[in-house]
Amino acid sequence: MVIPVALGCSVAMVMPISTPPNAIVFSSGRLRAVDYLPLGLPMFLLGPPLAVRWCRWVG
Repeated sequence: MVIPVALGCSVAMVMPISTPPNAIVFSSGRLRAVDYLPLGLPMFLLGPPLAVRWCRWVG
């Protein structure tokens, strides 16, 4: 159960502070929070279900 949760959390790119590289870029002030939505929202919605399905297929 831990592996799908970790994989699902690693694709949470919709938040500017979700990963250290995103936090560094966001702190520069050149990007706004809404700039993360076009690519981050589909990853946020599709990542966890795909991670669970992948783990069920592999496991």
